[in-house]
Amino acid sequence: MVLANREYEAWFLASAQSLHGHRGFVFDFPQNFDAERPRDAKGWLGERMASGTYRETTDQPAFSALMDLQQTIEGSRSFRKLCSEWSKQMVL
Repeated sequence: MVLANREYEAWFLASAQSLHGHRGFVFDFPQNFDAERPRDAKGWLGERMASGTYRETTDQPAFSALMDLQQTIEGSRSFRKLCSEWSKQMVL
């Protein structure tokens, strides 16, 4: 079984550059950003939303549709693991 590191939104942190400018989200592109380090990914996202709030029921589906999967793979060990395990299961 593969789970997101801490919470699903941690994968949004790994693809934050691709989400910049959408739904009021602003990412300032810090150097050496470790997407799996922040403990409260929902709070981290909310602090960077123009509204000051991340809303799971509306923002999560929108960000899921917008996130750059390659960027997420590169920035998240747990997402790489998910993709690796999924690929293994898809081999017939």
